[in-house]
Amino acid sequence: MTGSVATLELTATLQSYLEVLYTLMKSGGAVRIKDIAKAKGVTPPSVVASMRRLAALDLIEYRIRDCVVLTPAGKLAAQKLYERHRFISNVLIEALGIPLQVAWSDASAMDHHLSETTIKRLLHLMCSEELTEKDMPLNMKFFD
Repeated sequence: MTGSVATLELTATLQSYLEVLYTLMKSGGAVRIKDIAKAKGVTPPSVVASMRRLAALDLIEYRIRDCVVLTPAGKLAAQKLYERHRFISNVLIEALGIPLQVAWSDASAMDHHLSETTIKRLLHLMCSEELTEKDMPLNMKFFD
């Protein structure tokens, strides 16, 4: 598959793996199957099955007993997922006063299921509330 894959074409499970991989890669260093398994609290064989699916979509490069790396299309999709997650978490914190850990966990449950229309309306609502960039430090290019 060439070009970018819309994140909506991915299952919630694959979106979650992509986001975890992106987060681990941001932390620095090589990312291995065992790192992803530990971060998600699953077994390595579960991770391998999802990595094979992501590789088939050209979102990652993965070889057995090697590191997992995002392709350019995979990085773009992962960044979008990560920014959506942060945005939803910030809405829950800023608008509803939800504690950070609860907001992050709730955002995980929500972000894979909200439509682009809903996300854009929330973004419009939050921007109309005149929150500063400091209040919601998001990379806005992922919300076009």
